[in-house]
Amino acid sequence: MLTRNNSRQLALQTMFVLDTRFFGLDYQENQNLDTDKISEVYSYVFENFYKDKSSGEDEFSKNLIFGVVKNLEEIDQYIQKFAKNWSLEKTAIVDKNILRIAIYELLFFESELPGKVVINEAIELAKKYGHKKSHLFISGLLGALYENMGLEKKDQKLNSLPKKITEKKKVGALCFYKKEGKIKYLLVHNIFGKWTLPKGSVEQDFDNINDALNSILKSKVNVEGKAGDIIGKNEYSSLKDVRNIVKKDIVYFIFEVSNPGETEVKQKNGGLNNVKWFTEENLKKAQTYEDLEEIIQKGVELIKKQNV
Repeated sequence: MLTRNNSRQLALQTMFVLDTRFFGLDYQENQNLDTDKISEVYSYVFENFYKDKSSGEDEFSKNLIFGVVKNLEEIDQYIQKFAKNWSLEKTAIVDKNILRIAIYELLFFESELPGKVVINEAIELAKKYGHKKSHLFISGLLGALYENMGLEKKDQKLNSLPKKITEKKKVGALCFYKKEGKIKYLLVHNIFGKWTLPKGSVEQDFDNINDALNSILKSKVNVEGKAGDIIGKNEYSSLKDVRNIVKKDIVYFIFEVSNPGETEVKQKNGGLNNVKWFTEENLKKAQTYEDLEEIIQKGVELIKKQNV
């Protein structure tokens, strides 16, 4: 069973594919949206980009997709109403669909999930899949909707319920190798057009971080080597349901690769579609996530310092 966070990602990915490859989610142009086509695209995304299929297709993500489609006209009117000095037509496809999912959850979906949590989840989606300032736009619009639609009283009641916190650990790496005095750095490319750092969950009992990273990086991009120092950490939380908080920590290391000529994407159903070595100059030009920029830069400086 997918977490709520992964369900939202699955819904967003499906709606993104619909918008970019098929008819688009535009109420004015598509008064009768093809539900069979939506189901077909959903199944395609689920089968190709989600490796855990043991529990079958995810009902929550389906509810989000078809709920948005059913209420699309009214949802888009809310976007237009609270998007100050900005039109729906000018809104980026990813941003538009993140907003649609969040507004559906906030105003149309029967849920005990606090509104502020829904908004925070939307902001995290924007940071992960949107443009550099997408999360600011998403935060501002949903914040205005939250204040004007009287959602605070609902949150006050829900926040009084007891919570259970579950921690999940992930590790990632800025991989590099040095040859003839030149250093190159590895990034992976995802289906949303962003270059990022390879990472994975620490699910086994490893003796040390070197074993963990070697296992993860071998399974992701077919590289092996030696783990180095920590270069940064990202933390975020999500609600599995109203009483269960999942806290996720991602710690990033530098990692010297011993087999740079063997890189390949090993798990294309995990959302990655390319892996590439970059010079420092080209690394600065790569379109990545805002919360990774400082971590990558710190890693580059540390690697250069240790390889003078």
